[in-house]
Amino acid sequence: MPAKSSPATASLPRSDEQTPTAYTTGHALARPLIARKLIEIAHIEGGSAIAHGGDREDQTEIEEAAHALDRSIRVIAAHDGAAPDVRRAVHTTLWERSPDERSSALPKPELDAPARLEIAFEAGLPVAINGVPMTLTELIESVTTIAANHGVGRVMDTSGTPLEAPAAVVFQAAHEALGAKASRASGATVCLELFKGQHRVLSAQHS
Repeated sequence: MPAKSSPATASLPRSDEQTPTAYTTGHALARPLIARKLIEIAHIEGGSAIAHGGDREDQTEIEEAAHALDRSIRVIAAHDGAAPDVRRAVHTTLWERSPDERSSALPKPELDAPARLEIAFEAGLPVAINGVPMTLTELIESVTTIAANHGVGRVMDTSGTPLEAPAAVVFQAAHEALGAKASRASGATVCLELFKGQHRVLSAQHS
């Protein structure tokens, strides 16, 4: 069968870490997952190469992750050796975004009324927002939109780099409110208020 190669992207997994900096792991998680998904597609298609659109740092980590799964696979980077303009570099995953120096993806906190989120959990995983069941991806996207509209989610990672991670900040606060027993509880609900860049837990209950 002729060798094929085709680019693809992969989404991020859940993060129910209890540490204050759990939301800074998005990119570290994304690269191995991207590599794994690309390898899976390459094997299905009988391909001998995979390609991605990341920068040099992405290339190093994706290549290492890919070769850990398949040492024979060829990893192609779209930048092809060209030096990226770091001033315009924007890395976006489902979990977080690192903005450039000139703009921010999150709207300014100008809304006059707070938003209230009621997040339902089962065995530590969020399963519904305000009574509406959703997939994990839909939950992250929905909370990202709502929290971003209220300016919630601007954080710094451990190196001092600014990140925008609205859903990560909200889910982290919810898990902290539930405590260490969250992952073992059959059901739990956390209600939070989001307003003008701030978030606070109104209530947290285990079923």
